[in-house]
Amino acid sequence: MRVQRTSVGLDVHALSVVACGIDEDTGEVFRRRLSPDYGEVLAWLRTLPSPVKVVYEAGPTGFGLCRALTAAAVECVVVAPSKLQRPAGDRIETDARDALHLARLLQLGEIVEVSVPSVEQEAARDLVRTREDARGGLDAVPASVVEATAAAEPRLFRWSGADRCSRRTAARTKFRPTGTSSGIRLGLRGGFGETTVSDSHPLIRRCG
Repeated sequence: MRVQRTSVGLDVHALSVVACGIDEDTGEVFRRRLSPDYGEVLAWLRTLPSPVKVVYEAGPTGFGLCRALTAAAVECVVVAPSKLQRPAGDRIETDARDALHLARLLQLGEIVEVSVPSVEQEAARDLVRTREDARGGLDAVPASVVEATAAAEPRLFRWSGADRCSRRTAARTKFRPTGTSSGIRLGLRGGFGETTVSDSHPLIRRCG
């Protein structure tokens, strides 16, 4: 049974999306550089011969595009970069070539897709990563610098590591500088335990 007529690979970045589609009937290749706006991406996909199937690599932009396309009845899958087959000797990577390569792999059925998390699950994962990034960064700073900065600008530490969380979520943290570098680090490690999407979520329990 036919799955799709047009296979589309997207190279997704924070400020742009490079798209490449292959019409399996005619062999025609469609290329476009788009903004990361979901509506613009969807509008372009609707101009292609249907049915259309889309693939892009998992990355820092998250899974929002996949969920948006799926909700609009456009089949979309996400692939882990580590699972992609790369042409031997191909050392030159560009956005356009990456998008074309994804489209070809999708056309050949050589995509190993990953599970797409829900909005809540993705938020929980981001929270855990943010906590670990913030803790690692603070541990690398000399104690004297941490103490001096906390004394001069305590508000900086009150929000440290929370920039990827919502203001509502960050406002719930219990972290406050205590005046010593060890106390500051302890506060950062413990504070995120109260920042929850769901108190029972298994990823959130790791923050405690």
